[in-house]
Amino acid sequence: MKSRYIITSAILWGYVAAVMFLILFDFSDINMSEVPTTILGVPTDKIAHFLMFLSFPIIIGIYRIYHRRIKLLQHNIVILTLGVAFAITTELLQLSLTSYREFDMYDIVADICGIIIGLIIIKIKLPTWATLRNRSEH
Repeated sequence: MKSRYIITSAILWGYVAAVMFLILFDFSDINMSEVPTTILGVPTDKIAHFLMFLSFPIIIGIYRIYHRRIKLLQHNIVILTLGVAFAITTELLQLSLTSYREFDMYDIVADICGIIIGLIIIKIKLPTWATLRNRSEH
């Protein structure tokens, strides 16, 4: 059981590290000519932001299955608030720590849309995941 605490903690912190890398890495040296600028009319970078933050509530949802003592994470409004704060923080870090990135309000909107859809997914699937956890413990 302790290994699941460690694994879920590692996944959560690995996710945070990956997001921080992606928002601070300078992609200007990479040839992105093969990557479309839009998909179905939506800018590709907004899709990337959406997907990056879609996983935030899902990872937190899985984390909270194994870390039940952290009661605060049992409330979706807390996860939403943490996700929005994380999204705004990433944009502010890009603005203050890089000269090659800009603060973009639409990135935050894409992040929030991802968080909300992620919350809907965990609302639907989390009871199933928790049931699977309980079965594996017996």
